[in-house]
Amino acid sequence: MSKEDTESGVYMLRAVMASIVLVNLISIYGQVQWFSRDEHLPLPGALGAAIALESIALALSAMAHHAMLAGDSSWTLAGGSRGMSLVAGAINLTHYSPHGIAHPSTLGIVFGLLSSSSGFMWGALARRQSRDKFLEQGIIEKRTVKVGMPMWVLYPRDALERLRVGVWHGENRLAEVRRLVKVKRESDEIKRETERLEIESRMTLENAGSQADAIRIALAELPDGASTDDIVRYLAAATPRAWNVSSARVRQVRSAVAKVEADNRRSTLRALPASAQSANR
Repeated sequence: MSKEDTESGVYMLRAVMASIVLVNLISIYGQVQWFSRDEHLPLPGALGAAIALESIALALSAMAHHAMLAGDSSWTLAGGSRGMSLVAGAINLTHYSPHGIAHPSTLGIVFGLLSSSSGFMWGALARRQSRDKFLEQGIIEKRTVKVGMPMWVLYPRDALERLRVGVWHGENRLAEVRRLVKVKRESDEIKRETERLEIESRMTLENAGSQADAIRIALAELPDGASTDDIVRYLAAATPRAWNVSSARVRQVRSAVAKVEADNRRSTLRALPASAQSANR
């Protein structure tokens, strides 16, 4: 990490800490005002009650942070911290909302929001400060790949595929994710073609579902040099089920089969290492 990054991190930490401390001080002030003015508690008692109430979420957050560092489960502690923050926020909200939570006052919303956010802020700061260590320990994952908004708007399916591949492989470099998506698509295409060939290998002229299937079977059974007329006659004489197909239909299916085979060969060559491709040539 460079000196500039270190200094920037220090300034960020100081700014965030100042914000969190300010949030907690104002939250405590709101609780103290209520306890001393409306509940008529002495100032030391009101101050102690306010600090104790607002510190519960912070203590749970600290314990959750240490549990994560130790590799222990921290979900219960983190959930308790956030829950207590919300409870403290709700208490502060009711203090300054004389007409009830259904009709909160502006002051009640302010104090309630400050109290409820302190636990979340402490938890986020602790996680951010320990992110590198958590990554090394495998507690958290790397940031996932960022897909731009134009991609989501114009090509939502492709954007979702990039995101899914990036998350699955733990990769956040866009160029590498593009390569992995390409490999996945080629692999899926080969898998679909393999499944189709397996189905065709179990298919006979008797149970073929269409003229195209029957022509493909004839192409596989006849020699490579068989002409279009040979295929037409072969299908017309097939038993126990004859097929009446035209020469034009045979040429159309034969062309489609040849195109698929050529595409498969190109995909196979692209998947081979460069040395293997040179040897094949």
